[in-house]
Amino acid sequence: LNKLRADAIDRLVAYLPKDQLTDANLKIIGKYTDIASGKSALIHGNALNHVFFAVKYASSRLEYLSGLPIWDPRGGFKNTAASRAIIAKEYAKFYGAMAAIYGVAKLAGAEIGTDKTSPHFGKIRVSNTEIDPLAGLQQWSVLLSRLVTGDYTSYSGKKYRLDDGGFGKPTTGDVLQRFGR
Repeated sequence: LNKLRADAIDRLVAYLPKDQLTDANLKIIGKYTDIASGKSALIHGNALNHVFFAVKYASSRLEYLSGLPIWDPRGGFKNTAASRAIIAKEYAKFYGAMAAIYGVAKLAGAEIGTDKTSPHFGKIRVSNTEIDPLAGLQQWSVLLSRLVTGDYTSYSGKKYRLDDGGFGKPTTGDVLQRFGR
């Protein structure tokens, strides 16, 4: 992955005009490359790896989904317009590729999960096989959708309202616990 990251950084830096080769631009491009390739800047990531599986990768998916590489307030430096434009183009390429994948899958007769509170969201279903092309973004998307809307769709398709009460009905705590597990 270090070689992959280095090559990606070289490719992105080549887009910078010569007068924009500043430390701030190089740092944000490096940070974007780390986050996009699954390496989070999570402070206690190594310690958390004893409890959770691949915690830095999981947190990098949330950072990517939130657009952190474009607006990063915690980096100690200001993103310049040049670095933001390069990273925005990378986001556009990624989401454009996802749209093309979903379009081709739909044309080929596959089902696409569209319920944002369902574990099937964003997955391509062909017969009994589900394909998740979102590289770890799907799980965070579903979690955030469930927490924001208060809706929950089970694997079987049954819909619930979070925290409605009643035996066996999902709560916000259940959703967070399942995600953490």
